[in-house]
Formats: sequence, structure tokens, C-alpha cells
Amino acid sequence: MKDLANRDRYEVLKRDLAASFRSDREAYTNGKNEYIRALMVKARNEDMEKNQSH
Repeated sequence: MKDLANRDRYEVLKRDLAASFRSDREAYTNGKNEYIRALMVKARNEDMEKNQSH
């Protein structure tokens, strides 16, 4: 379920960034990268917590 919510947020983010940075590809990419990095950190933390509980 979380993956679907993250996918939907990412889709909205991409559309918003595309509208805001129509002629600035670097800003568009940086905006996406920030979101992806945050998801990766969260997933890594959840994985570490799960491994610690075993």
C-alpha cells in the first residue's frame, strides 16, 4: 500500500515540477532527486529497524 501512495506522490511531484521548471531541466531533476533520496533514507531506516527486531 505504501508503494502505491509513494508512486502517486511522485507522479504529482513530477507534474508540479514540470510545470514549475518547464525550461530548467536541472531544477526539475533536482526536485525529483530530493524526493527519491528521502524515500531511500526512509526505506533504509525501516529495513534497519526490522533487522534489529530479529
